[in-house]
Amino acid sequence: MNKKSIVLFDIDYTLFDAEKFKKKIFLETVKAVGHKKTNDVEDKIRDLYAASRRINGFFNQRLFVRDLVSEFNLITSPSQLGKLIFKESTFRGNMYKETKQVLNLLSRNKLLRIGIFSTGYDRFQRKKIKEIEDFLHKEHIYIFVFKDRELSNIIKRYKTHSLYLIDDHLGILYMAKRVKKKVFTIWVKRGRFAENQKNIPGFEPDAEVENLSEVVRIISSSC
Repeated sequence: MNKKSIVLFDIDYTLFDAEKFKKKIFLETVKAVGHKKTNDVEDKIRDLYAASRRINGFFNQRLFVRDLVSEFNLITSPSQLGKLIFKESTFRGNMYKETKQVLNLLSRNKLLRIGIFSTGYDRFQRKKIKEIEDFLHKEHIYIFVFKDRELSNIIKRYKTHSLYLIDDHLGILYMAKRVKKKVFTIWVKRGRFAENQKNIPGFEPDAEVENLSEVVRIISSSC
């Protein structure tokens, strides 16, 4: 690498196993509401989880716990219920098995800066990446409610750098190329968004992977 490079990772389905995390949320929710684990209870929780996603397209923790209190007639506040469900152990241990190894290898390159470009609520998403924060450069962590609206500004911020975007959302990578053709795009083909993604006419990402294990080689060979 002849100049500094920036690698921006998405979080969910890229670094972080969102399906595993969701299962933990459901288990902790059943415990917190004090009901037995039945199909009826699980269906209600699943419906409330889905409803919490409808506003912005991603999980809304506050809306979820508020609706839980109402649905199960709980004698507790949403904030107290949230503390029972979203404790530290719920967030810990959800990284994909190759995540830390890949970040460790990338971090050895002194010309490389590792960051985040993610959708969601800042505090909630930062809890997900707490266990890998030693690999990340704080000044390159970007978390937005509407990620697509900020994409152009983020790319322009790195106009003098080599920029790599790694994401499970093909649409984000497509938009990035429209802003700047030299952005190197890596599509992580896993998770519910990738599984349901239709082809985008005239666009192919620079690389496709099913997990992150190939990312180090791809970035090294593209420089």
